[in-house]
Amino acid sequence: MCETYIFRFRDLGKSEGFTIEQHNNIARQEGNVWWGWWAKSGERFPSLELKNAAEKNKQIYFFDSGRLKFYTAVLKDTCSSALGDIKKQSPKEGANKQVISSQADSLIKISRIWADFFPANTSNQPI
Repeated sequence: MCETYIFRFRDLGKSEGFTIEQHNNIARQEGNVWWGWWAKSGERFPSLELKNAAEKNKQIYFFDSGRLKFYTAVLKDTCSSALGDIKKQSPKEGANKQVISSQADSLIKISRIWADFFPANTSNQPI
């Protein structure tokens, strides 16, 4: 089965591009970075599915709903408060601590993030 994972985000109260820039600064220094997931009411973090995808270094996507722009990264790992492993995965002292310390419900560990440009005339094609 071919799965596609798209994570929506928005830079609220920050300059455009801030979230990607900050995550990429850490990824350049550390080789990867943790991206936080704050669950809305009724949302379920797909822990097992993403854990399986991380084992395959699956390409994932991010959608900036404020700028209507897609990005891509490689999924490296996950941890989730629902599975009880969010504390186990706490990073060592260093840059990654900045991202994790913000009390996310779940986290995904990713590579550097790249802007993703879909070829023209493919809006009705599966990604």
